[in-house]
Amino acid sequence: MNQITVRTSSKTYDIFVGRGLRNDLLTYLNPIVKSKNVFVITDSNVFPLYFEEIRSVLQEGGYQVFHTVLPAGEEHKNMQTVLSIYEKMATAKIRRSDLVIALGGGVVGDIAGFCAASYMRGIPFIQIPTTLLAQVDSSIGGKTGVDLSAGKNLVGAFWQPSLVVIDIDTLKTLPQIQIKSGLAEIIKSAFIADKALFQKLKDSDHFERDVERFILSALQVKRHIVEIDEFEKNERMLLNFGHTLAHSIEKYHNFTGITHGEAVAIGMYCMQRAYEKKRKLQQVSDDIRELLIKYEIPYQLKHENLDELLEYTKNDKKSTDSGIHLVVIEETGKGVILTMDYPSIFEMIKGAADEICV
Repeated sequence: MNQITVRTSSKTYDIFVGRGLRNDLLTYLNPIVKSKNVFVITDSNVFPLYFEEIRSVLQEGGYQVFHTVLPAGEEHKNMQTVLSIYEKMATAKIRRSDLVIALGGGVVGDIAGFCAASYMRGIPFIQIPTTLLAQVDSSIGGKTGVDLSAGKNLVGAFWQPSLVVIDIDTLKTLPQIQIKSGLAEIIKSAFIADKALFQKLKDSDHFERDVERFILSALQVKRHIVEIDEFEKNERMLLNFGHTLAHSIEKYHNFTGITHGEAVAIGMYCMQRAYEKKRKLQQVSDDIRELLIKYEIPYQLKHENLDELLEYTKNDKKSTDSGIHLVVIEETGKGVILTMDYPSIFEMIKGAADEICV
């Protein structure tokens, strides 16, 4: 078992990483929880796999367990779902001293975190992420949010968890497409801040054997950045590498038919390749493509109307009066933040259409 401590201006909390940790949940939970009432938020994919096991462990520890099961999928990460959770929490008489548990992937974690941040003006919550993407990215750092019809994660709050318990064994029940989605975020971490992780990913010939060290490396990247810039004023924007296009791709497809990680992978390669072509450079995008091909993750736009897709970037929450904050990679392991106006970004991407679109 590995332990990583995150120290932000608003909260200090631990991340525990290992195998079989959900069975030892009380070991990590009891020292930090004041109430014996917990409200578990999960989804229809995770509920039949892990909920009864988690409930049994909690009940053995004397906890009273309430729960709700959300329909699985990004398309349900909206205010209607949030309102339904508020009503169920109120019916269960959840108080500010009680605890919310997010049991699931990134969608569950984002919704549960937002409900915890806003219900009664804030109650504690913990993350038990069951997908690789959530384990390496969305379960830590305190970003919560839901989607609007105009775009992804346009409503949200910064609300740090009180604890994150990452049981790597939950990946055994994860479909390969979701493994690849999480790998895209690990690859992102390598390019923005960890050249050694890039080499590990490049050299690895056994994912299952190496996955724990991949997870730990990605977590250390995010921990370091979040501690420097909890509220995304400067350095934390590096974590958005690939996400400007990714969110537009997801919106273009109405949040169905493509995973978040796949969209991030495409966003990383396409934006970096477009930037390098404009600057007459080509190195990092080759490295990105090499890793994405190795792990069988898509890296090019397919069948999208480029003009329509680019219009969606204007709703990105990273927009400013002068343009948008854009992350590119100066060299493998070193990301930089630029501010570009939309006409320049659109021109840059369209100028590389022959290479980034198939």
